[in-house]
Amino acid sequence: MDFKDCPKIKRIEQITRLTDWCIHRVSNLSLDENNQGAQALTDEFYELLTEQHQASQVLWMKIEKL
Repeated sequence: MDFKDCPKIKRIEQITRLTDWCIHRVSNLSLDENNQGAQALTDEFYELLTEQHQASQVLWMKIEKL
């Protein structure tokens, strides 16, 4: 089995990319002295981490144009 085709692995990779983006964005907000924005994003990020213990529990949505 090729693990690249495994849906669970794909979800984990997506969550990892989201985590990386969040950390990068929080850093940029902090550097720009936007402490409220950085704190809000940090709070949302930690909420995601504490509530979602498994990648399979994360809700994924596909948005299509009408």
